[in-house]
Amino acid sequence: MSRAAPTLRKQIITSFLSFAALVSILFAGSSFVIAYVVEDAMFKEPMVLEATRQQDHWRKFGRLASPSSQLISIHTDIASLPADLQSQLEPTRVLEEYRGSGSRHYHVLPFVLDGGGQGYAVAEVGDRLVVRAMRGELLLMVIFSALAMLLAAGALGYWLAVRATAPLSRLVDTVSAAQPGGLPRMVPGDFPNNEVGTLARTIQLLLERTRAFVERESRFTRDASHELRTPLAVIKSSVELIESKGGEHRDSFSWARC
Repeated sequence: MSRAAPTLRKQIITSFLSFAALVSILFAGSSFVIAYVVEDAMFKEPMVLEATRQQDHWRKFGRLASPSSQLISIHTDIASLPADLQSQLEPTRVLEEYRGSGSRHYHVLPFVLDGGGQGYAVAEVGDRLVVRAMRGELLLMVIFSALAMLLAAGALGYWLAVRATAPLSRLVDTVSAAQPGGLPRMVPGDFPNNEVGTLARTIQLLLERTRAFVERESRFTRDASHELRTPLAVIKSSVELIESKGGEHRDSFSWARC
């Protein structure tokens, strides 16, 4: 047994829900990305300012200055870095972030000193990571927002589906109610001036042609019946006469033999 095809109304609602689900997923992903980018920018900006300050101080005095922020430490040698960071950092490929041991998390910004020296601005921000600490709450907020969007999309899709398919449903009901003896008539005002209205007008033209054809056939049948009535009556009378004459001849022949 073949499975029934989905109705147009269901297809519209499903499309709205699918689009809302896709938008929710993209919104959730972009929200987390934006949150992480903003948080990283809050750490990177003071590190860039500190690196510029250290370069100026090195250029003027030939040595590094004390960091202006307790969050940032300045290093000119990888060996002076914390052990959990030192084991991961490669001089030829320095990343912006490194995960340390425990809850530690490092941001690293390399900078060049006059004379070819290399410096590193390091910020251990494990206890200042807001997004990571609120990841569960943010995820719940995103889930509830996605559910709200799905409900709104479902309600909007249902409303639009009912509104869009109502004229088509009326057209289907009108055509389905047609009886063999009477073809339906489409009232132009019952259908909107769109594809459904165009379809209704096209069906109306087809029905008008069908009605005209049926009327022509009915007239032809009536005319043919009327025209053939007299010849058929004559033929019937002639046959009855022939049969009666034939009976008389048979009786005469039978009497003569006797």
